Amino acid sequence: SASNLIRYLGAANVEARPVWKPMHTQSLYSKYERQRGDVAEDLNRRGICLPSSSSLCEEEQVFIIERIRQLSRNS
Repeated sequence: SASNLIRYLGAANVEARPVWKPMHTQSLYSKYERQRGDVAEDLNRRGICLPSSSSLCEEEQVFIIERIRQLSRNS
């Protein structure tokens, strides 16, 4: 699951987080009409924001990729 991967990466000091909460689920916007939102809600449940800074060196990128592969192999 997304939360397992976020915790796993966090244990390796890799900052990851769920994707942004869809606007239509935020209380500030709850009174406004909306058109569906199923895709946004699904992405919020399953999606993960990985480090994406332009200052990430190749070694850091490979480390993150390998951690994700490791968890995938062990699952």
